[in-house]
Amino acid sequence: MSELGERAHLPLSDVHGRKLRRDCCHEEYREYTVEDSSGATEKREERVNVTSKKLYQVVADMLHWHSDYLKSTLRLEYGERADPEHTLLDVPLDNSWMAAYQDKERARLKALERETCGYETCDDCDTRWCQEQDDHETEHVVGEFDDPVVVLTGRTAAGDGRPPVDHAREIAEAWTGEHGNDGAGRSLRYVMDEKLGLESDEWVRWTQGEPHTGKRRQVGGYGNLGYHHAHDVIILEGAAATGDVTAASFRTVIEKHVEECAGAGADAHDLDAAPDEWANGDVDTVVVKNVDDEIEQSVASYAAAYLANDSKDLLERSVPYLMWAATMWATNTQKGIKSVSANRAIEADRCKHKHAAGDQGLDHGEMTNCADCRCVSAPGTAGCSRCDGRGFHVVCTACGSQWGIDQSSPARAGDDPRVAADGGADDPSPEQEREEALRDRWPSARRAASVGGETIARQCDHAEPDQCPLCATETESPDHTVSGDVPIPESAVAPEVPDSVSVRYTRPPSWSAKEVIRDDERMAATGGGVETVALDLPSAPVRVAAMATDPHGEMVCQSCVSYFDTVSEYASHGCEDGDVYIAWFPVTDPPATETLMSRDEFLSAVPDRLLEERAGATAAGEQTERSEGQRADAAADVSDRLKEYIASNSVSSVAELLGRFNLPPAARSTVEDMM
Repeated sequence: MSELGERAHLPLSDVHGRKLRRDCCHEEYREYTVEDSSGATEKREERVNVTSKKLYQVVADMLHWHSDYLKSTLRLEYGERADPEHTLLDVPLDNSWMAAYQDKERARLKALERETCGYETCDDCDTRWCQEQDDHETEHVVGEFDDPVVVLTGRTAAGDGRPPVDHAREIAEAWTGEHGNDGAGRSLRYVMDEKLGLESDEWVRWTQGEPHTGKRRQVGGYGNLGYHHAHDVIILEGAAATGDVTAASFRTVIEKHVEECAGAGADAHDLDAAPDEWANGDVDTVVVKNVDDEIEQSVASYAAAYLANDSKDLLERSVPYLMWAATMWATNTQKGIKSVSANRAIEADRCKHKHAAGDQGLDHGEMTNCADCRCVSAPGTAGCSRCDGRGFHVVCTACGSQWGIDQSSPARAGDDPRVAADGGADDPSPEQEREEALRDRWPSARRAASVGGETIARQCDHAEPDQCPLCATETESPDHTVSGDVPIPESAVAPEVPDSVSVRYTRPPSWSAKEVIRDDERMAATGGGVETVALDLPSAPVRVAAMATDPHGEMVCQSCVSYFDTVSEYASHGCEDGDVYIAWFPVTDPPATETLMSRDEFLSAVPDRLLEERAGATAAGEQTERSEGQRADAAADVSDRLKEYIASNSVSSVAELLGRFNLPPAARSTVEDMM
């Protein structure tokens, strides 16, 4: 708090409906009493507000959550107690904020580099690649790209003083766009597919979020310190590109980000620079480097300098990093996102490493089979540009990745019926089909068996129908033609007794999570996801508009001081601008806070259907507006009931009477006189 000052007291979000971890929210409840027809009462509780916690509170909650992980272990169980191989194994319980996870991410980045750009190997190291390139004689192993090019982009937005979650989500939503597929991400795909002519397996992307360092902040201010921004690391096949790959090639991606992200400034993304500066690479927002000619260190080291994946635990991080981490943690947001092709490359590298280490008999791509493309499960006919219209990919049998596998070649020793003509397996036998059906029916069972045959319908020997339930023409009650009490004749038999079939299977033992152990306390390893809750802010326009549509709500035009009961009456009463006063007096005490909104803001918050519900009142000549004086007379209309209620009950406030008798605010003085 001393380092961030007032920023530590910012709410994580002030957007109505924003989903956060339940631990990051304050939930306000109220009790109320209901009475049934017998006069019995029951107390109930309902949630009225959900607001975000302050930043410093969420950071504290996150650190407590993380410290629980550090002192927890996960107990794994192999098989069951009755199995001879039954084993228990305790492993540390980890999360993505630990140093070990950062090491894994750096290893994945190195794997991506090996598969795209190649690597150095030697005879002295035990691994596939040389770990001491300065000391050993090495030989270069080429990657999948003949002329690899690295593109590094930065996407940000102004954040000073804004709730950090809203700022971060604004950057993320600018990538996907309003409709999920029309943001900066789509602009990048257009650049790759149309401008550079690259196939989906000729480029990979790694997007990494990290906290701002605040280098551009003014003296004494905070600037964007601790706020989120994103880097895109793109490795592409320069030899396959149809034109020169420069920073200017990706300017449209940055323009789309600035267009979609309200807080993103053009000057902060170098869009105020001349086209020549973009073409010559004299901008910081997009940096393009040829791997062979312009990067002295490894690609992974070059990219890691821009990514927040140092080998540090969360408890070792700086305060600005903790602010950013709380933003990601509260929304359960991934820090690093990889393209499909990048994940395939990383999986292929792991497959090759397992084979080289002797942990796997097959090398990557040594045996292949067909796997459905994503387009198969999409609406319409299967076939898309990713699979060249075939509906499937040829993938490695060992790892399931298609990276580095010629898609025009038939599957080798595959088991997919679609490639049987190319040497695949024959169709499964009926016994195999029954066994697979049994496996699918009980996917969690270690063992299962099924004995029996097909169900055969019995037949009676009646010449005419409707003599017994077996020959009845209608069997559904109440229209059945034969009562169920009529016996089935003993002569009714199945024409042929089917053969009895026995099917069984046994799955080998496998590892499963048994329990979590923390401070000698054992807890079930449920594997449940993160529980989130949507913010429900009382100040949100939709909540205020809901007051107006409630039976106890009313609207007062501040321009002409007229009262209205329905939204349609207010919308069409004549005043085209000004403010509207919305009040809601329910039976509860105290009443909801009165709210003032502009006419445009109010009408945009209410459903359109309410603007069309005139209900014919005006057409029938009924008065739809009431002056303040007319509304004040409403108390006089129920004066006898008011006096009787006051005399027989303990009334604590005027608001209680206004709510119980559905009276407007203008009747307050009259009710006060009665009390």
